[in-house]
Amino acid sequence: MDIKNIKNTYLKNEAINDMSKKNEQVDTPVVDQEVEIETSNQQERIVALEKEIEELKDLALRKTAELENFRKRTIKEKQDIVEYANEKLLAKLLPIIDDLEVAITTTEKTHDFAAFFEGMKLIQTKTHKTFEEVGVTPIEIEPNTPFNVDFHEAIMLTPSETIEEGNIVQQVQKGYLLREKVLRHSKVITSSGK
Repeated sequence: MDIKNIKNTYLKNEAINDMSKKNEQVDTPVVDQEVEIETSNQQERIVALEKEIEELKDLALRKTAELENFRKRTIKEKQDIVEYANEKLLAKLLPIIDDLEVAITTTEKTHDFAAFFEGMKLIQTKTHKTFEEVGVTPIEIEPNTPFNVDFHEAIMLTPSETIEEGNIVQQVQKGYLLREKVLRHSKVITSSGK
């Protein structure tokens, strides 16, 4: 190779390198600007997401507190319902207690036991009426009625010539219903047959 060709090749390479450097200088600021813009956008998004996370944490804390308050309030309301469930019934029974006190006080002064007995009958009627108002009714039982474990409690068996085995001979203590639910079973004597 001759020196002239080497020089031309060198100059060509030099020119290509110069152009390449110029292109890099032109492209670099554009690429740097794009990277900076993208980085800035990502930082803004990160800040926005961090703010959203904080807001959601705050919301979660508030909702948890509200739920805890609701739970406490519900427990308190249930306790109040249990404690004061019989309030209306007891208020209705107070006049009966008043009537009993008046009857006893009056009888102590007058010794009129016939009037006392009549007063007791009136108080008994008033008591039954009060109980019926709140849904308490007696379980009615006739002799020779079949024994029913849902309503009756057998306390004794007795032989009977006239009443079939398993039927009720006699009611010893009345049972009561609170609407459809047994409040107290009737205590009965049942027949063992002949």
